[in-house]
Amino acid sequence: MLGDRRSKGENRFRWVEYHHHREESLRRMGEIHHRKGESHHHREENRHRREEILHRREGNHHHKEENHHHKEENHHRMGESHRRKEESHHRKGENLLQGEFQQEEEHRSKVGNREDIQEQGRVVASLRRWEECSLLRVQGTSPSSRAA
Repeated sequence: MLGDRRSKGENRFRWVEYHHHREESLRRMGEIHHRKGESHHHREENRHRREEILHRREGNHHHKEENHHHKEENHHRMGESHRRKEESHHRKGENLLQGEFQQEEEHRSKVGNREDIQEQGRVVASLRRWEECSLLRVQGTSPSSRAA
């Protein structure tokens, strides 16, 4: 039985050693707990960052859709503008053709009138010559009546 008993000094040494190991263990547990807290904090920060990135992406996507919509509207407006320009060009061409046609008609009319007047003049002149000849024949002074 005496062999089981330890001296007071030995017990004290074991108690100090135990206490020292216990403090070390608690310190390590505290460090582990602290690292877990830091890890948790970093995870929270990362989650927050991911949410911000996702929010920015959604915003960017929204702006992209808006830009696409504006692009389509501009394209439509350009098409309308192009169509109106072509219609205007077409009308201008029609007006030019109409003007040329009218000028040509007026020219033909003037030329035709001139030709008609010239023709009438020739007819009148030949009628006058015929009348003169008939008158001369009746009077007997025509060149043909002298020959006879």
